[in-house]
Amino acid sequence: MAVEKQPIDGNQLLKDCKSVFTLNAAGIPFDSEGALICMSSVRAIRDAIAMFSPKHPTIKICIPNNVSYFQSVKIVIKFLENNPSMLHHIDNHLIVIALKDAFPCKN
Repeated sequence: MAVEKQPIDGNQLLKDCKSVFTLNAAGIPFDSEGALICMSSVRAIRDAIAMFSPKHPTIKICIPNNVSYFQSVKIVIKFLENNPSMLHHIDNHLIVIALKDAFPCKN
């Protein structure tokens, strides 16, 4: 019987994303599963934005090409830390809001 996982909320996302930058002496994240979850989620959202935003003008997120995935994770961390009242929302929603806040389209 498959067990359905609960959606990740902002509290867990913040913990997972912080683990990307919390390394042991070997340079490996202490919580490698959490780091992988965060990086995968941020990358998936960024890829979806890149794929769909040209076709859907209502998606007003314009991430410059030179912004790395690590920089995107730092942006998500900062957004979550600055908006604790939103931590009950699901992770994907929060990643989109964080990126939209950081990179609104100019037009």
